[in-house]
Amino acid sequence: MLRDSLCHMCGTTFRGGATARYCSACRAVRKRQENDLHQQRVRHGEVRRLGTLDRCQRCGDLYTIVGPLQKYCKTCAPISYRERAKESTHDWWLRAREQRNAARRAARQERSPQICPECGKEFRRIVKGGALYCSPACGRAVKYRAAAEVKRRKRAEYRAVTPKKRTGRPPKASPG
Repeated sequence: MLRDSLCHMCGTTFRGGATARYCSACRAVRKRQENDLHQQRVRHGEVRRLGTLDRCQRCGDLYTIVGPLQKYCKTCAPISYRERAKESTHDWWLRAREQRNAARRAARQERSPQICPECGKEFRRIVKGGALYCSPACGRAVKYRAAAEVKRRKRAEYRAVTPKKRTGRPPKASPG
């Protein structure tokens, strides 16, 4: 996902990915500098060759180098990757949290006020398509009233279908 970022070298704003640090002009300059440094390290014999042995930065065990950026042995690599990913994701989440919250607050303010069908009070929904009533108490009142109505209807249907029970007592004789 592309987003606006600030170049670490010249300070201009540019469109780049989540890890982009330099604009295209500064990236080209930086690439040339890195290439020159690499050539210098090769000349001085400071470059690690594929297939040679090196020590793991996490546990200190020896491992065979299979990639140019490899720092860890096979057992430590997944653990280190997870730790690094977790840290960078958490940092990004903290930085972006205020922007997301501000956008949510603005969207919440834009929503038109609703009227509670139970008490008639005006309220704003916190979530789009959220609460139908102004408070949980109003929601419960409607729910209980609906449940009681269903009960009443069932009782009426039952009474209409079942004949009245006779108690077996003879009717009372009228005095007189």
